[in-house]
Amino acid sequence: MKKSFIKELLSRRVPQIIGSYFIASTSMILFLDWLKINYAFPKEFITLALFGAVSILPSVVILAYFHGAPGKDEWTKIEKIGVPINIIFIFSILVIGYKSNWWFDNNDKPNKYFIHITSNEKYIEDYYVDMGGMLKGLNNNKYVITSIPDSSLNYIHEVVFSNVISRFHNLDVEIETHVNKEELNLLNALPSHRGYLNILVRNFNRDDSDEQQMEVLDSIASSYLSEETYLKFEKQINNRIDFVPDYIIVIDIYNSYDKELDKSLGIFYDVHWLNDFHGHFVGPYIPGTYNHSPKKFKDIDELIKELTEVISNSISQITFGDLIIGEVSEILDNNMVRILRYDNQSVNRNVTLVNKGIYVWIEDGYEKRIEDIELGLEYYQNNPEKFDSTKYQQLLLELKGLKDGTDRNRGERSGGGIRYTLDIIDVIDNMIIAEIVSKNPPYSKVRLGDKIRIKFD
Repeated sequence: MKKSFIKELLSRRVPQIIGSYFIASTSMILFLDWLKINYAFPKEFITLALFGAVSILPSVVILAYFHGAPGKDEWTKIEKIGVPINIIFIFSILVIGYKSNWWFDNNDKPNKYFIHITSNEKYIEDYYVDMGGMLKGLNNNKYVITSIPDSSLNYIHEVVFSNVISRFHNLDVEIETHVNKEELNLLNALPSHRGYLNILVRNFNRDDSDEQQMEVLDSIASSYLSEETYLKFEKQINNRIDFVPDYIIVIDIYNSYDKELDKSLGIFYDVHWLNDFHGHFVGPYIPGTYNHSPKKFKDIDELIKELTEVISNSISQITFGDLIIGEVSEILDNNMVRILRYDNQSVNRNVTLVNKGIYVWIEDGYEKRIEDIELGLEYYQNNPEKFDSTKYQQLLLELKGLKDGTDRNRGERSGGGIRYTLDIIDVIDNMIIAEIVSKNPPYSKVRLGDKIRIKFD
């Protein structure tokens, strides 16, 4: 009986048909995966293809059994009922999955941004407060901080905003800014971001439990931040353009003057991000900081260029994801590395990859930073033609502070600048072979576990 059934299946060519179907569907899925790896094809379509290939299998088996044998066959009752039921089932699951966001990642990511560029006099005093580490205050006995002229501020604001919105043309991102004095004044009435951070650093203890830390954060936020002031701003903007921001990016810009040298040092900026201590979005108005050492600009156009990049990158990062695609798993010869690609990340061969110099101080950040400084000192000693006395002395001073403990109040993490850039050589399954094409600074060390990201243009 068993033998005759097997013979019957073979005579109807059921195994051959199912085998051919398996090869065809597998080839299709592998091709879609190749498109995902090489051309950033949406991975969701691979899931849909796999679901379709598996779910239609009952119909394939039925049709193979009743129509696989040579010659013409009539449609049976099983076919007339089974195949439509199978198709209806597939269609129902697809509809339910679409409405329930099973197939595509339709999470509501922030896509409404408000850019506020200011030179608010009320915030100046907070820049003289020394919080240690990367957040050193300026010595008020040596330096004077002043607001920049309205004409310069307006020029910077207009050009930067125009540059940023052009970067996101035809993308699902809405970017707005203040358009009149009333809106600007409402924004300037909000409390100082730097001031908030000053209070936070003095009162936040990393050794406290998560619950204690949250209590401190909530207490400081409720006492310092003005909900009423923020709601006035939100109402004003919403009435004008029906727009409530998910995220506010605040840029403070000031002149700096050296009293000892009796000369201007140029313009510096400070960008405030609204994120928590783990780097996650928490908006709309919980100020954090960009955590950078102020860079001075003599040329306003150079400042505009940098602000355009910084703001555009932050918007891309928040909306479209951090775009960390993997980590360094092996360091090869000739500036080559092997990168283990994360399962949920696809990558186009034509993109540029980067590693950002982020130090996580509560983990191994101090050890890594000390090693990087020592590499920098060695580099300048061995390359006299590239010796920079100012940078060398800065590295020496920082190294001393890290080793004797006087320069260890740095928060949880800092950094973020690009340390090295990579070009993709090959992509094999979940592995990327890439070549390091540049380093900044040139003595940057490549480490196992370095997080690798897609570079934003």
